[in-house]
Amino acid sequence: MENSQILKIFKNSEIAKPENTGAFVVFVLGAGGAVPISGATVKVYDSDKNLSEREPIIILKSGEDGKTEKIYLLENSKIEIEAEHENYYLFKNKNILIYKNITCIQPVYLLPLPMECGEALD
Repeated sequence: MENSQILKIFKNSEIAKPENTGAFVVFVLGAGGAVPISGATVKVYDSDKNLSEREPIIILKSGEDGKTEKIYLLENSKIEIEAEHENYYLFKNKNILIYKNITCIQPVYLLPLPMECGEALD
């Protein structure tokens, strides 16, 4: 697979799904998976690029339901994701493979940062 192949990202609202793609959604959760986290930033990277050359190919935000917008990537694309939120530790997942005609829902379980004594979560 050429590195440039993964750069072809198709958002659900922009075009009809091409035949050689798979869909990808990130589901951001806290409290051991019991609570969706809205407003988390999810960066998607091409896993085949060197770290020094790596820029996010798309940046998504989780909605009220904890899910990001569905995107379509070319089949056999290998990606990695970073999810972050101000009250949680950074989460990374590498080597996620995109399969043709399959929607991958990638759960992300964020762990809360420690609170100062007497501090309450928003």
